[in-house]
Amino acid sequence: MEATSTTAVGLENQNEAPDHSHPAVQQFLQSREALILQEKERRSDYAFRQSLSPTAIHACKIVSALRFEEQRTVWAHENEMFPGMMFNIAKPQMESTKLWRIVEKMPKGTLLHCHLGAMVDLEWVFNEAFSTPGMCISAKAPLVTKESRQSVSVQFKQCSTAICEGPLIWSSQYIAGTWVPVALAANTFPDTGKRGFVDWMKELCSITQAESLQHHLGLDDVWRKIQGGFGILGPIIYYEPIMRAFLWKFFETLVEDRVKWVEIRAVFATPFTRQGADSPTEDLTAVLGVINEVVENFKAANDFWGAVSFGLR
Repeated sequence: MEATSTTAVGLENQNEAPDHSHPAVQQFLQSREALILQEKERRSDYAFRQSLSPTAIHACKIVSALRFEEQRTVWAHENEMFPGMMFNIAKPQMESTKLWRIVEKMPKGTLLHCHLGAMVDLEWVFNEAFSTPGMCISAKAPLVTKESRQSVSVQFKQCSTAICEGPLIWSSQYIAGTWVPVALAANTFPDTGKRGFVDWMKELCSITQAESLQHHLGLDDVWRKIQGGFGILGPIIYYEPIMRAFLWKFFETLVEDRVKWVEIRAVFATPFTRQGADSPTEDLTAVLGVINEVVENFKAANDFWGAVSFGLR
């Protein structure tokens, strides 16, 4: 677009800044608007937008106005909030906005590239473990102190030979590697009982607020934490009764978020244990059969299109 001569629109004194009504400013604004319209016509969604109903057009205007208003108020710098800030810090504020509530209720269609192990509601899964017969915990050393509970490796598994009497993992007399019912271990968690146990597990299995800001430790440090969490959660969610309940719960949350179809990524290197068995099955396709059964049953009971599973090994 050719530049417009200021003299052509009557800007004789170039030492004075023109106001908004000056012909030079008006011509610039008109040229700018025309350029924006040309750009919009080349967008991939232009034809779709042209076909919107009056109601949809009105809805778009409402959402745009709301977005602008919340940029000016919710994400104002004086509130120490701004668009593009750290997600973990912004999340509580984001979920309190009107724009979030609108997006939450909008149809989503599909969820792609969904890593199954990362979809776990930690509060739910550990409470499910407490109520699942045979689910046990062991540690490589007694977990007597808070420091030991942060550094000593723990494991979960289905075990029919768990020790229900004798030293628990919180005792200095605990024998490393002994399997203890997880419900018993949780109820006897030092000082705070089951609530404290769940909080401890959530801290071990997720990136905490403080850890999310420790960028100086590098990517490998974060990845080690994530891998450690997967190591704890894997034997729990890959135990058949919990896997079935977990998948159903997961699909329910998708439907609540207006998601109709999901592409699941699962790590089949994680051993899958059949209900009541103490050892994982050697059939690597067994977990696929369970996933398929739950998907079909859920589809029959809900407005849900389905899921496809991709295995990583």
